[in-house]
Amino acid sequence: MTKNIKQGEAKKPRKRLPAGTPRFSPDENMRAMVEMWVASGIKYEDICSLIPRGDGEPIKIGTLLKCFKQELARGIAKANGKVAVKLFQAAMDGNITAQIFWLKTRAKWREADTEANALGVDMANVFVVERLHPKEQPKSENDSSSAQS
Repeated sequence: MTKNIKQGEAKKPRKRLPAGTPRFSPDENMRAMVEMWVASGIKYEDICSLIPRGDGEPIKIGTLLKCFKQELARGIAKANGKVAVKLFQAAMDGNITAQIFWLKTRAKWREADTEANALGVDMANVFVVERLHPKEQPKSENDSSSAQS
């Protein structure tokens, strides 16, 4: 089965390693390092630059994705899991910020001005108007009496 190639387009030749070059084969140490790097938030391009092929050149992103598929997925999941456990523990230990964050993100709580909601006022628009037109806000009684003097 061949893919349709538009008329006038030549099929790009696939780059191949020189004859006799062994295929990239990661060992267990490389797998552990990739999983740790991914969990730490290092970009794929940077991880590639840290892993040499047999000829000493860094591997390509395609090789990383193909040879380390499980480690890439597992590293991200482990990192998220560890942070979630720490956040939950902080919330249980009484950290108010962690409790608020947990309730907003996990329990879908949100802040709302109850009076404004009862009146049907959208507070987001009110705040935007105040920021756009600060000079139009009413002056206090002290400001008007000092201006008349």
